Amino acid sequence: MKFRHTILYWIFAWGALFVLAILRLFKTFKILPNSNRILKGIPVDIVAPTFGILLCLVVFISALGSYLVFFVFNKIKRLNLTFLSRFKTKVYDIYLSSYIVYNLLYVIYIYLYKKTATNFQINIFSLLLGTFISFLIFNYLRKQKISLKNNMEFSSTILLINIITPIYSLIFL
Repeated sequence: MKFRHTILYWIFAWGALFVLAILRLFKTFKILPNSNRILKGIPVDIVAPTFGILLCLVVFISALGSYLVFFVFNKIKRLNLTFLSRFKTKVYDIYLSSYIVYNLLYVIYIYLYKKTATNFQINIFSLLLGTFISFLIFNYLRKQKISLKNNMEFSSTILLINIITPIYSLIFL
């Protein structure tokens, strides 16, 4: 039995994302002690797990949103694809793995440079993350023998959804 997509794998992956989020927050507060003044006395021991849970929730909702977009896309195009349940698992795997790598790289960045990334850098990394996720989804659908036109339409839609917030932040904030 493969380790991939077993209950143990999912527990490990979600746990890794949660731990990396907490580690990221603790290191940020250690490097920038004034960054937690917004919390107005709420202990970091309460804020950190909440941040980890919220990040896991964001990843879950993002992956679910991509799957639902594909589900609607499948209905509109009348593709009658039989691999929808496998695709849902793959989308969660892609999002979870991508966010784990993103947060791991951010924690390594904090450890190496002893500073946090600027908002500009975070938005650039978020653009790269959204592009990477869309590319991985495109690659998976290509292996499933989806027509190039349909694959490009879907992957472009997911790319647009994933990068709209970082682009807005780069332009207006």
